[in-house]
Amino acid sequence: MITMDEVRILDLNAEYLGVSTSQLMDNAGKKVAEHYLVETDVREGIVIVCGGGNNGGDGLTAARYLLESDEVKKLKVICSFDEDGPKTDLAKDAFHKLESMGDVVDFVHLEHGREEAQLEVHLRPAKAVIEAMLAAGLRGTPGEPFSTIIHMITEMMEVDEPPYVVSIDAPPGLGTDIALIPHATITLHDVKFGMKQENSGEMIVADIGIPDKTQSHVGPGDLLRYPRPDDDAHKGEGGKVMVVGGGPYVGAPIMAGLGALRAGVDLLYLAAPRAIAFQPTLTTYSFIPVPFSQKEDWHFLDTHHVDEILDTIKRNKIDAVVVGCGLGEETNTLEAVLRILENTDKDVDVVVDADGMKAIVHDVDRAIAAFTGRKAVITPHAVEAKRVFMATEISPELERFGEDSMEKDAKILAAFAKHLHATVLFKGPTDIITNGKKFKFNDSGVPRMAVGGTGDVLAGVVGGLLAKGMTTLNAAALAAFLNGYYGQKVFERKGYSMMTTDILDEFDITDDLAYRIVAEECYQD
Repeated sequence: MITMDEVRILDLNAEYLGVSTSQLMDNAGKKVAEHYLVETDVREGIVIVCGGGNNGGDGLTAARYLLESDEVKKLKVICSFDEDGPKTDLAKDAFHKLESMGDVVDFVHLEHGREEAQLEVHLRPAKAVIEAMLAAGLRGTPGEPFSTIIHMITEMMEVDEPPYVVSIDAPPGLGTDIALIPHATITLHDVKFGMKQENSGEMIVADIGIPDKTQSHVGPGDLLRYPRPDDDAHKGEGGKVMVVGGGPYVGAPIMAGLGALRAGVDLLYLAAPRAIAFQPTLTTYSFIPVPFSQKEDWHFLDTHHVDEILDTIKRNKIDAVVVGCGLGEETNTLEAVLRILENTDKDVDVVVDADGMKAIVHDVDRAIAAFTGRKAVITPHAVEAKRVFMATEISPELERFGEDSMEKDAKILAAFAKHLHATVLFKGPTDIITNGKKFKFNDSGVPRMAVGGTGDVLAGVVGGLLAKGMTTLNAAALAAFLNGYYGQKVFERKGYSMMTTDILDEFDITDDLAYRIVAEECYQD
């Protein structure tokens, strides 16, 4: 069972993979016609009721395939739109194809104020009705003329010899007081959220050719999950992230911070050694410095710094903490990481990257306790993953990792994630993301992304998306896709001269980004 939001994501990802939305509509119409011809022997008196959107386009396409079958010689199409055609380009194309078949199709365009009279003449005598009025998942009570049509079809189904009534994808008005309950619903790809036999009749799932990869892999469609700010949003409501990093490695926490900002957060706090936190260039990026105190010449994270970091997190109501980038592996540093994880309020999300993974190995039981009850993501590459594997009590199970298929690796990582109570974003040629229950693969990226800093950017983007309210699985998957996608874009221009800062400069998350990516891919093909 899937929601309509997920349907839109799958449609875009299918197009990205080379299966166009027009092909999906054609497949849908063909499947509806095929199922209709199997489910009923009614071949005359068929009326198809079409709205002006893509659901109507499915109905128009089904009409064409019914007529092409030679079993149906003539049918009637009642249109909620005028003679210029439906609203969407895809539905318009379906309309013109059906229109070109000539007088085997009787089109009835409903006219404002005359709808009920037209329906009495053209709909009520029907022996079969195929309904394609409204998109599945359309919220709210259906308006006119759809409510009148629903009432009339419902009355028609109550007579002694009712017409056979079938809906395409989902019945109109599902979940409202004005809803059609058809004899059957031919639902496309999967049952839609809220559908059951009591409100949808017999549910027939039609395979319309959406590739399996649209669900197993993250793609541009997943950008539709990106949280858009309200028009009246105030500073801080778009997310506040703290990066805890730096010491022996200067650039890592800066890259992570920039990644979080590129993900669209409002405020970025950098907890790092003073020499890093107060770099003059960081003021350009609106970093808020949280310098480690310099007692006894500390230039790395120490247990003495934990209280001030925790206080800053609490006082500023930080949404997500990214910890580990460039910290090094001093024993006191690893202990400090564990204390930060243990003592940060559970409503603060955490991302553990790079040297933070060594803190998990340092005391895996404490790390698990710290992850339990909160949104947590770890981002290991192969070497880091195996170190953490071997620290867990399920390590024998994990020794097979990398020896078989990606699917088996994903199942091993899922067991690992479940044990840790954290989502795992495993970085490899194909990234594997799992929360212990579900998993996603990501193919975006290029080998040159082995350049230092790209993993830090990724951790920051994950933290940024978490701070904006995304789930751990969706945040990690989308971050992996975006990081890899922009890496590909830069590599096309700069090749092996590409640097991590080039990827950051390329980031461009806009409302139409998903559609632009799909359009670019299709144009190149």
